[in-house]
Amino acid sequence: MKDDSLTDPYDVIAPWYDLEHAEFTDDLGMYRGFAESTGSPILEVGCGSGRLLVPLAEAGYTITGVDRSQAMLNRCQTAVDDADVAVATRVTLVQMDMTTFQLLQRDYRFAFVALGTFQHLPALAEQLAALRRLRAHVVSGATLVLDLAQAEPRRCAHLAETGAIAHIGTWHDTTTGTGPSGQQFMTHTVAARNGSAPSTFTLTHWYDIHPQGGPMSRFCIQTTIALITPTEIALLLEATGWRLRQLYGDHEMDEWDENSARLIVIAQAVE
Repeated sequence: MKDDSLTDPYDVIAPWYDLEHAEFTDDLGMYRGFAESTGSPILEVGCGSGRLLVPLAEAGYTITGVDRSQAMLNRCQTAVDDADVAVATRVTLVQMDMTTFQLLQRDYRFAFVALGTFQHLPALAEQLAALRRLRAHVVSGATLVLDLAQAEPRRCAHLAETGAIAHIGTWHDTTTGTGPSGQQFMTHTVAARNGSAPSTFTLTHWYDIHPQGGPMSRFCIQTTIALITPTEIALLLEATGWRLRQLYGDHEMDEWDENSARLIVIAQAVE
């Protein structure tokens, strides 16, 4: 299902998203653990290119992926098609916004929003809308996991204060090199400024694609990240039909504190 009215910054950088995140699997074990305890069907909002969705489907779970970016969903579909033939029978992909999505299926037992995606919603009204949409699609007692970044907003605050530009990383792309040597690299840098809403930052990302010995191409997008505290997320959950169960500080589910890199929120759908 596709909504052609939707556009997303990730449409621009979709060709390089997997290059940057290909080796990141720190959170996969956590989501597999929750899937084992809840069973299918599973709903992932902000599924992107299928970094988590495809392994969960390969493990035998039925899963629906919702994302605003059609380009990312196209990459996800390619990953599904490249997997075992049975995987495609377990996967449904839908292009919709996380604040307004409406699916025919409303019996999901486990829903999650991974890797800070929920924080792309800067406004309180958007955060409430997304949580209400999630609650509307799950059964009572279902589990919700929100993975919120804490270290990244702290870094954004430093960048906004100092005017510095951060080098996120440089990756070697061996599949699409077009330079004389057949090698190509991608460099991701970012700057931040204070956003229009309290406790938010507007990030400017530069993606430089530079074949070895060839001309460089630059792509630029802007995203927003909101700092959400434990108190704020607890109030948001209470207002939208969820009960906060537990907070963790990383994907190993260690105890949370204010210096933790992440805020892993575990909630349960109430009647």
